[in-house]
Amino acid sequence: MKTFLIFALFGIVAGVKFQFNSTDPCVILDVDATFTTTATQRDGQLVTASVKASDVHSVSGSCAENQAKLIINFNKTGAKWTLLFSKKTDSVTVALDMMFQFDDKMFPNKNLTSNVIVDDEGTTTLSKSDQSYRCDASQQVKFKSFASDNVTYTVLLALKSLQVQAFNVSNGAFSSDVEHCEADVKSTSPSKPTTSEEATTSEEPTTSEEPTTSEKPDTSTESTQMTSDATPTSDSTTTRPIDQLNHYVFSNGNDTCIRMDAAIQLSIMYETKDNKTKSSVKFAVPAQFTLEGMCDTDGNASLTINFDNNNVTFEFTDISGTATIKSIMFSVVQDSVWFPDAKNPGEWLQETVDPPQIATTDNTFYTCQAREPVTFSDKSEMVLSSLKWQAFNLDHGNFTKQGAQCKEDMTTTPSTSTVMPTTPKPQPRPFVNNFTVSEGNTTCLVMKSALVLRIPFTDKKKENQTKEITVPEVNQADITGVCGDTEESITFSFFKDWSITMVFAQDKTSSLTAPKEVNHQLSNVTINYNLDSVHFPDANKSDVNISVMAINVAQFDASQKGSYKCNSNVTIDAEHGVELVTSNFQYKAFQTGNNTAFSNDGMVECPADTETNSIVPIAVGAALAGLVVIVLIAYLIGRRKRRSGYESV
Repeated sequence: MKTFLIFALFGIVAGVKFQFNSTDPCVILDVDATFTTTATQRDGQLVTASVKASDVHSVSGSCAENQAKLIINFNKTGAKWTLLFSKKTDSVTVALDMMFQFDDKMFPNKNLTSNVIVDDEGTTTLSKSDQSYRCDASQQVKFKSFASDNVTYTVLLALKSLQVQAFNVSNGAFSSDVEHCEADVKSTSPSKPTTSEEATTSEEPTTSEEPTTSEKPDTSTESTQMTSDATPTSDSTTTRPIDQLNHYVFSNGNDTCIRMDAAIQLSIMYETKDNKTKSSVKFAVPAQFTLEGMCDTDGNASLTINFDNNNVTFEFTDISGTATIKSIMFSVVQDSVWFPDAKNPGEWLQETVDPPQIATTDNTFYTCQAREPVTFSDKSEMVLSSLKWQAFNLDHGNFTKQGAQCKEDMTTTPSTSTVMPTTPKPQPRPFVNNFTVSEGNTTCLVMKSALVLRIPFTDKKKENQTKEITVPEVNQADITGVCGDTEESITFSFFKDWSITMVFAQDKTSSLTAPKEVNHQLSNVTINYNLDSVHFPDANKSDVNISVMAINVAQFDASQKGSYKCNSNVTIDAEHGVELVTSNFQYKAFQTGNNTAFSNDGMVECPADTETNSIVPIAVGAALAGLVVIVLIAYLIGRRKRRSGYESV
């Protein structure tokens, strides 16, 4: 399942004042706000739409003794922002709930749902009923996600320069008795913002339940101290925070569905007052944070890490048994500590990127101790280190026992020592296995192939090596698979705990090497192997289970009426340098009968075989042409000599 993100933004310009009942208002609001609405759907494009509050809007609402409502309608987009004010049980303290509603005008020409209503996540306590509430600092409010017709909608509200009052409004003006938000109070303090901003972030119930890692989360004091003491500098490269390893555990009720261990460091590009673009002071996600997210929903999951009024979001997808980090997004406010001399202090910076392949099978974890940089389109950078994540099919809320390791962890600095050449032992001729997948009386998938794995590893001398492993004869009992309408797969096991899964998917797009009726191809390959002492006696680490994948392979195009054949060697590149080499390969998929034999009807041959098959007739033709030329030359020479014998002397 592919995803695309559609962003719709509309801002309420600074100083816009909203009130209900112009003569004697019960609610008044002054705010600078921006809504970011995201629709995630099965497509691959990014569309952005912007609407300003200066467009036509209207205000309505209601007033009561203990409740008040302010409704702001943005007519052009069909959006509606509803603010619900209520007095708590003490009849003094005012609380705020919000709703956001929009229709298909938000995303024109996208055929999305006609009406979406989302609530904010929780109730915000403002002030006493005879006070106004003010918060000049930047804040974020995330609304609950909404799903309809395989589309998930999320809304993020960025607020600043906020002042609001409900109840006891006198002469249409804010009360002089003002309750300031905690962030404003801290901004007037001599100390710089630290990671202890909110009481809720200090609880961190997630860091105490990670039994699988040996690192102790005792660097929190060091990281927090570094963050609070960092001094703004014009050279962003002079300050680097100490990497803070955090353990992120997101649960839906009692079920833990996402786990991630990571040290996350950010360096954000921004514009300075002299109109130059530079990188911010590097900063790390601290030990205090809160989490939001979404458990597996139709192959999609997400984890949002909130810290210091900023957040980082990871979106995960599960496509054909392959779990990947589909996208990474940051939303960061430009403060004076990390963004000195910012042209637009207090404004939010947001970017989204589809990272390089960070993937594993959906029932294993992914790990990478090395530092993995992720670069965004504006040249901002996020560095992930000590990374370990799993977003699908956890083992009772814990990481599973098997996982995929990144290439960087498997690579060491090449040795400069001289290695005497040795004669490698000849590899056995690959065995051509025959595979079938059946359901009931139907054999939907038939395949034959010789298979060789090329697996890189690090030996005991810390040198990089590559081992060729030939897939042996596979027992029929060790072959399983799935038949389907749009996707079929085959899995075969060998060497006790090794396995290969090959997924074939429908694809109506034709290729240059296949006829127009091509409609399926090899889509994904998953390889599970073990660095055992039998096949890797010199490996630095032994008895380690590793899982690697090759996704979006898009090879071996075939039609439903025929098969695909390639006797030549074809290399399929998987993660971390692992290669799968096929030869004497032929398959047919999405069959409706029980015929396991291959025929020439509708068969597609690979280009390498076509070139090989052309060599013989070309060689024969060239030989015949050469022979004709030789005979012709001999004939002409002989004829000339014969004429010279009859000449007069």
